[in-house]
Amino acid sequence: MTIPKKALALSILGAMLATGAHAAVYISPADTALALGSEFSVRVMTTSVADLLCFQFSFAALPNILELVAIEPGDLLTQATGQWIAFPVDLGTNIERYDACVLGGHAVGSGILAYLHFRAVGVGTTPIPIALADFRDSRNGQTFPERSPGSVTVDIPLSTDRTTWGRIKGLWR
Repeated sequence: MTIPKKALALSILGAMLATGAHAAVYISPADTALALGSEFSVRVMTTSVADLLCFQFSFAALPNILELVAIEPGDLLTQATGQWIAFPVDLGTNIERYDACVLGGHAVGSGILAYLHFRAVGVGTTPIPIALADFRDSRNGQTFPERSPGSVTVDIPLSTDRTTWGRIKGLWR
């Protein structure tokens, strides 16, 4: 008995998606530049989720450059079938963890897992690595998706006011 190539390819692709073989977690935007004192958000995104019941991820940023203000659930969670619950976990270190579950349903596809809201408190560049990402499906099968970090550069704001530029030019005349 021979199996048509198209049917074989579709069954392999379905098995890979069901096991989360292509699932990935990443920070978006990957590189961000902003001024000292700014508040901003990055998204923790995922791709290719076939059956997501629960997830957790942990991340870090240099506390002398970024201060975590809040974590909010993303649309993949809030638009899933069923109710959901999510909560940040303070590990007492520079690493933060976020846990979430869909109750009585599941999430499918690609989307935003969470929004991370930060305040720029120091000058410099800090990576935002995702230290751990753990997905569970509706049968409690565990998947560790690929992870891609983000990076944030904080700089001192420069004045672009015309009167300031005129005063600076006047110093050299």
